[in-house]
Amino acid sequence: MRILNPWLVAATVAGLYGCGTSTDSGTSGSTTWTAGSFAAASTFVAQCATPRTGTDPSTGKAYLDKPGSTLTENNWLRSWTHDLYLWYREVPDLNPASYATADYFNVLKLNNATGTFATLEIINNKVTDNSLQTHSVYDNAPQEGDNYYQVETAFNDGSKTLSEVKKVNFTPLHGLTIFPNPTGDYLDVNLKDYRNKDVTLYFYNGIGVLQTV
Repeated sequence: MRILNPWLVAATVAGLYGCGTSTDSGTSGSTTWTAGSFAAASTFVAQCATPRTGTDPSTGKAYLDKPGSTLTENNWLRSWTHDLYLWYREVPDLNPASYATADYFNVLKLNNATGTFATLEIINNKVTDNSLQTHSVYDNAPQEGDNYYQVETAFNDGSKTLSEVKKVNFTPLHGLTIFPNPTGDYLDVNLKDYRNKDVTLYFYNGIGVLQTV
């Protein structure tokens, strides 16, 4: 049996329908959650936490969005999934009030000197239609060795959650400079990247014979 995340199931469709857009403006439904009891999705349709304005390109008419909340959006996702998703019995029935929309993501990095996490970058969530998004953050100054990262998610209801800490080991690429090229009677080797480290060099001639230095 497949266990599916209820919001993940509906989120793909939500990317197409916004916050429950329909040709029917809908009527406001109760947001009180009772396990196994589902109001029609139409009772929550087009009630958006951030209503859109302007013309809907799919219909050529004005958006039907009206003021709602993250809770009404989640209730629409729950009811829509139950009404139209083929494997709806496999979707856990969770309380829509337990899930809020992310406001921003605070990517944290551990400062090894102080032992505390500090902000590496903040990503503002610009998505209001429950569609799936991927964000990337780059650490342009990683410390040599182990680096520790964590993501703090801040929701629009004021709550925050922390992800598990992830460790990334950074081993810088060391190089050496050999000159002149082509060489003659002498060869210079610059090993500045290996300062204070033991280094063993092997020299071979053009036909692969090891040379004695």
